Amino acid sequence: MLDFQPWIERTFGAWTFREIVIALVVVAAALAAFDVARAFVPIPVFPTPDAGSSSAIRRWLDRDDPRGFLPGSALGSPGEDDGRFDIAWISGSPISIRKAPSEWRLMGKSGYEMTDVLAHYLVSMDGRPVRIQEYLLQGVRMGDVRRAVLFAAHQPEIDAYVVEANPVWMLNDLLQFTLSRQRASVLGLPGATRFDFAVMARLLRPHEVGFQLLAGALPVIRDRFALFGGLSPSPLPPFPQRKPAEHAQDGQMIGTWMNWLFPDIATLPIPEAAAGLRSYRNLMLMGDLGEEGLGMRLFAANLHTLAATGKPVIVFMPPLNPRLKLDASSVDYVRSMRAALDRQFAAAGAPNIVFRSDTVWAEPQPADYLDILHLRHGQGVIGLVVGLLEEKIGKTFAKRPLSDVYGAPERTTVGQKATP
Repeated sequence: MLDFQPWIERTFGAWTFREIVIALVVVAAALAAFDVARAFVPIPVFPTPDAGSSSAIRRWLDRDDPRGFLPGSALGSPGEDDGRFDIAWISGSPISIRKAPSEWRLMGKSGYEMTDVLAHYLVSMDGRPVRIQEYLLQGVRMGDVRRAVLFAAHQPEIDAYVVEANPVWMLNDLLQFTLSRQRASVLGLPGATRFDFAVMARLLRPHEVGFQLLAGALPVIRDRFALFGGLSPSPLPPFPQRKPAEHAQDGQMIGTWMNWLFPDIATLPIPEAAAGLRSYRNLMLMGDLGEEGLGMRLFAANLHTLAATGKPVIVFMPPLNPRLKLDASSVDYVRSMRAALDRQFAAAGAPNIVFRSDTVWAEPQPADYLDILHLRHGQGVIGLVVGLLEEKIGKTFAKRPLSDVYGAPERTTVGQKATP
């Protein structure tokens, strides 16, 4: 996270008020001059989406990019009448496949995203070519999902939504935002409510708010990561900060807090067959099932935002490793969590949304898992999501045979490098 206070104290502690004002004026003039120069020498600041008829587009930008998301203007033909059927899938790492066995490798790769598969698998809907919009942030938390939902809900070209409800993290109120430089972007998103602003008032640091306000007036501030992020020699970033966000270990922090605040969970026994899942299990058990918990309120806010779109929405729980069924405390918690979330969904009164919590135990084979959530292949989840979409839409997708999907020509998701 950006943290200017120690840097400011060291650098400007001896400056007079007049000197600070003069310096700010000079800096503002330089930034404005840079923006004027960009009008004559355009600099591309967003990736160019794939022009193919069925291509996955990465809408969530690098976690260090404060803009947050790829704007609709970068899609080439944004808008409701672009002739495509767009599906937005909002998720964290559960859609990331790693160490896939040979029969489930995509384009010869053992590591890929389920959105990559979906982009190859689905051809069209009612004659309209399918396009997958991937909203993926590794380590995403419910507060981050809220940001993505607010953004995606106001993208007119999107026709249907798929949203993850992560059973491990979604109700853990000790960490509802992953470490990133995008948190303040919610202040500029359409549809943000008083609840969102109240959450941000408790969370954001003054400099995050300041940069967000400056970004609206100065494009060089808005695009600072794209313009300068790749030019800064490691470990010097374009602006002073403590540590690159991708190097921060929020799970370690949670482990420390757990020992202090939840000693009964930290010492809770677990059957030997599920012992490798203990740390994830404990994170899940820390979840607040009350209606006033932050995670639960974020879930309710997302339901209301998605309901207002009037478009088909699938909200589902990615499946947990079935070894966790051997642990009685996990089974009891999952049952109570499902009941609490089902009540929230019923209260939302959203006929365009399908919420499925029973999918939490949808994958029966422990051997398919790397840990509590991450799979070696995800065709079972993909088939489930596609089936739910077809049922809600009332029509079926034209699909490629799976034999053509796994082993298709190599392709790269927009904004990402191919994985060897």
